[in-house]
Amino acid sequence: SSSSSSSSSSSSNTAPEPEFGKAGADRDTWEGYAITARQNFTRCMEADAENIDVVDAVLQLAAEDDAVRTRATVPLPVQSYVNRVEKLVNECSKQLESKEDLNNEERVAFVYDFIINGYKYKLPIEQELISPYRTYFHNVLAQRQGNPASLACLLYGVLERIEKKGLISSFEVVLAQRGNYTALPSVVAQVVGGDVDVATPKRIVGDCLYTLKRFYWPWEWSPQSDSGFLPAAEALVAAHGRVGKVGSVVGVMQGMGRPFGDLTCARMATSRLA
Repeated sequence: SSSSSSSSSSSSNTAPEPEFGKAGADRDTWEGYAITARQNFTRCMEADAENIDVVDAVLQLAAEDDAVRTRATVPLPVQSYVNRVEKLVNECSKQLESKEDLNNEERVAFVYDFIINGYKYKLPIEQELISPYRTYFHNVLAQRQGNPASLACLLYGVLERIEKKGLISSFEVVLAQRGNYTALPSVVAQVVGGDVDVATPKRIVGDCLYTLKRFYWPWEWSPQSDSGFLPAAEALVAAHGRVGKVGSVVGVMQGMGRPFGDLTCARMATSRLA
């Protein structure tokens, strides 16, 4: 009798099996991770411009999206990825310390070469240039591939840390034109004249969010257009019939391929940009 009672009690305390196709984490769990990541991201971006940690900021936005997209059972280990950047910084710094004859311009160039040619960080294959996967910073660090926006964050984060060590006196990360996904960012010791687009912490974090918004946008977004609003507005008034309409189950009905279209993630990127 006690055995059956114990068995009954045990079965009643057992968590129900997750439904097929659904994650095991309950909503409170993954939403909690997402909320914490958003709070951390906001904290990063509300700091004074010179105190914004680009590395932490882009990892926090990756942590929020990871929690929501995967219904995460554990949070993204942000600190372990920060440690990867610190390891890269320490290795580069150690080599710089032995190169006392280099001037600042040569030191900045050395750091760029160390990251791009030494660690072999690069652009992905053409088909992946518009993939959100290559924007998320933890993937960039794990696979040493990223798009121009995420690689600009890496270069800035490493150079800033080396500058704080006193091993370089100044630097600028020169950005490719927004929307150009085939050109690597470059670095210089100092920009002198010319129409050059240089990075600031808010600008390059914003570029990552803009890139995510564009890649996740479920409607057609012309490469020549700064906004994907018009196709979304046309869908709202059914200008093209059912194409572009948002369904509660299937999402956005696409007239032409948007392989990474995700309305939830597009809205998240938009809200953080705002």
